[in-house]
Amino acid sequence: MLHLVTRAKNANQHPGLILSEGKQIRRTSEQKQANDAQAKQVRQEQVATQEQGIKHLARIISKAEKGEEDLLTRHPRPQPQ
Repeated sequence: MLHLVTRAKNANQHPGLILSEGKQIRRTSEQKQANDAQAKQVRQEQVATQEQGIKHLARIISKAEKGEEDLLTRHPRPQPQ
């Protein structure tokens, strides 16, 4: 009797999954609207976080510039003798 041996690579393969990979998920219009609203909200949160980070960085840069300007324009105090 002939005994077929499966290759090690193919032991856990599922050839039928290739057919279902390209299929689109079917959704109702309500589900699509809910998904779109959630995606829009996430995007708005990301934009707000990014803007907050930019403002924070701008404050840091302006503080550094002000400190550098003060350092360059400040006259040294005369030393008592």
